[in-house]
Amino acid sequence: MKGWRGKGSSPRNVRVRPRSVEARPGLGERLRAWWRDHDRDPEPAQTQAEEDEVELEPSEASTSAWVAWLTWGTAAFCVCIVALAVLNLHEFQTRVETGVASKFEVFGNKRVTDQQVIQLSTLRWGDALTHVDRDYVARNVEKLPWVRHADVEAQLPNRVVFTVQEYEPYALLLGDGKLMIVDANGHVFKEAELGEAGDLPVITGFSAQLHREAHVRTTAEAQSPEQRRLQTVLRLIQAHGASAIAERFPLSELHYDAVLGTTLVSARDGAEVRLGKALAGDPERAFGLMARVLDRARAEGQWLRYALLDDELRPERVVVRTERATLAGGAGGASAAALPKAVTAAAQAEEPQIED
Repeated sequence: MKGWRGKGSSPRNVRVRPRSVEARPGLGERLRAWWRDHDRDPEPAQTQAEEDEVELEPSEASTSAWVAWLTWGTAAFCVCIVALAVLNLHEFQTRVETGVASKFEVFGNKRVTDQQVIQLSTLRWGDALTHVDRDYVARNVEKLPWVRHADVEAQLPNRVVFTVQEYEPYALLLGDGKLMIVDANGHVFKEAELGEAGDLPVITGFSAQLHREAHVRTTAEAQSPEQRRLQTVLRLIQAHGASAIAERFPLSELHYDAVLGTTLVSARDGAEVRLGKALAGDPERAFGLMARVLDRARAEGQWLRYALLDDELRPERVVVRTERATLAGGAGGASAAALPKAVTAAAQAEEPQIED
């Protein structure tokens, strides 16, 4: 029978229907639920907050990864820099130990500086010692006016040694308005500057051809007549310095004339003695004769103005001009009474004939 329930039984269709109604609401109920879902804001806000929380997690992870990469990258870069520095240091030590110029020494220089020698040598720090052309470097150093000769030696592991020989100034050569310095061998090597002339005797009467260049280095066979005459004058200066009249007749000038020969000028009183050509080649005889002339003038209380010793036809004849010394210890001034006097009296047989 329909609708009959027995004791202890429960019809299935009655109990299932309420469950199906709760599980499947009606259309109206679903519309109202949908409207409530779209009409309230808390749920979208909560959804957005959840989305924000979701987005924050990957950003923090990316930052941590970047910091880690930067740290390791910096460490790796530092390691590379240190490794390169160690390699370069090792290469530097290897190059120094295998013959690279890094130490320069100069010996024998007085008038030129170490820096001038090194700079003009064209050698630089780091040049291989095995590639040093010693002759070429020496010629470069010898371009310095004061340097007469230079030697260059490369010494392992890293040393370059310059040995310099400088000119010794011996006299001054005047010509064309230039005052050049000459050494004892006749090398005209440099134009004199302030403070370099000193009390050296001055040589005049030579052409500008002789001193147109700083270094005049020629062999004895290749010397010009002008150079040979200059060497004759220099030998005369050397003999004068060793003679007994060096203090009594100090030299200030030696003048050479192609016709009259050599004339000496005193630095003390300006007295002139003309030796000519023959006596200039015989310094011992020339200075011995000058000493006798000076002794006679002093014995007579006279001051020597000039003496002519160049009579080649009569070598024993000497012409002298003197002035009386009117001041104590000095010479008198020129006057009419001091004009030359012709004296024909001869001296002793061994003495030359002196004419006043």
